[in-house]
Amino acid sequence: MGFREIHYLNNDAVDAPCNEFPGVFATNLGRFNNRKNEINVEDDVLLWGHRVIIPFQLREVILKELHATHLGIVKMKYLARSYFWWPSLNDDIESVSRSLRTRFDMLRPSSVQDNEKVELENVYQNIQRSQRRNAKYFIGNRKIPTTPESWLDVAKQFEKTWNFPHCLGALDGKHVVIQAPCNTGSEFFNYKSTFSVVLFALVDANYNFLYVNAGGQGRISDGGIFKDCSLYKKLVKNQLNFPEPETLKGMQRKIPYFFIGDEAFAFTDSLMKPFSGTHLKGSIQRIFNYRLSRARRTVENPMGRRKMNTEMLTV
Repeated sequence: MGFREIHYLNNDAVDAPCNEFPGVFATNLGRFNNRKNEINVEDDVLLWGHRVIIPFQLREVILKELHATHLGIVKMKYLARSYFWWPSLNDDIESVSRSLRTRFDMLRPSSVQDNEKVELENVYQNIQRSQRRNAKYFIGNRKIPTTPESWLDVAKQFEKTWNFPHCLGALDGKHVVIQAPCNTGSEFFNYKSTFSVVLFALVDANYNFLYVNAGGQGRISDGGIFKDCSLYKKLVKNQLNFPEPETLKGMQRKIPYFFIGDEAFAFTDSLMKPFSGTHLKGSIQRIFNYRLSRARRTVENPMGRRKMNTEMLTV
């Protein structure tokens, strides 16, 4: 960072001689220290990469303009970070959004607030109705297994077709783009910068849907959707009637039966996920990840096709 940048960032440093730059920077500009080698001036505009660094005097103006767009906090952050930067950008956006929202709520009649709550409740009721329709469309007359014997049939198909024993189904979630529901803020705004609901499913070895949960907010991860669904609640209460753990061929230790998923899920005795990181060719971890990923194709392929059929769903 040069002396011109110091002048721009801190008015107190304008009259400081160049040989005092290290001391000035350490005392007055410490928040910029970790990016000092990435900040430059182009056409008298201070930049960090392609983002404009906003001086203190203009930050309140930027924050008010952002809030005037009536976006949720998540989308405001995304929009701001695309063009601007200063050290406390995220915290300032959250602070101004909360303060202005509180002030606005105090000025509104209680009847208006009640009407918004009713509208929001109607949105979630519509999503639940859509969820029931989608579940019937995906699953048809098939039902999730309810006995150890029927679960064993699923596991045998996975072992026979995909060479992955003790697997009772593959889990995954897909984002289905929707028109943003009214008065929901960033509830359905996802990491892909679109509004969506999550189509979450359990699929057997033959690409058949065994369980579907459609309608989760796009901001929630696959792991979060799983923990909120009825399948997980039955799983933790041992109400799914999984088969008892059994030994694998060539092993003495008993291995439980489980679902499989990707890195978005938490590893448990009932849910298997890939080893994280990169592994050497031919290593046990890499072979395991390959076989698990191959078995997960049973959920990736049909979910992709169903997503295309339900894209641009309006709730």
